[in-house]
Amino acid sequence: MQTDYDYMMFADYPDVVLVDDLTRMLGIGRNSAYKLVKDGEIGSFKVGRNYRIPKHYIVQYVLRGNTS
Repeated sequence: MQTDYDYMMFADYPDVVLVDDLTRMLGIGRNSAYKLVKDGEIGSFKVGRNYRIPKHYIVQYVLRGNTS
């Protein structure tokens, strides 16, 4: 279960971010970020041609321990 404390790691970001934000949040490259989103490793939805990623899904990904 996630707590408010879990969200503090990304407190400077809005609740829904773009792929460029995801790269900064996880310290990964743009191609890796798109792969995570397209493969469904991190939940997202599209608005037009752009992916929108709820911060909730990024926190879940980090808490699962999938990052290096």
